[in-house]
Amino acid sequence: MGLTKQYLRYAHDGTCNVVASSSGTVAAITDNICAVSACENVHFYNMKIGEKVDEIRGSNKCVSTIKFSGNRRFLAVGYVDGTTRLYDRKSDGLKSFIVM
Repeated sequence: MGLTKQYLRYAHDGTCNVVASSSGTVAAITDNICAVSACENVHFYNMKIGEKVDEIRGSNKCVSTIKFSGNRRFLAVGYVDGTTRLYDRKSDGLKSFIVM
C-alpha cells in the first residue's frame, strides 16, 4: 500500500493589476470604472475586465489627490506643487480647462 499526500487546491481568482502611488487616491466613477493616482498621472481602469482604459498626463509633478463632482462629470486633480487642474470627462482627450 503506497503513501499518498493530499494538497489544498489553489484556484487563481483573477488579478486586479491596479498600480497606484503609495500616497495616492482611488475613486470610483461608476460600478466598473475607477480612477487611480499613479505618480504624475491619473489612470482609469475598467475593474470588470481588469484593464486600463484611459489616463490623464497633466503635469510633471506627482498627483496628491483626485476628487469628482457630484454628477461625476468633472474631475479635480491636485498636485504636490499646489496646483489644481479641473477636467471635463465628457470632452475629447480629457483636456484640462481650468488650472489653479
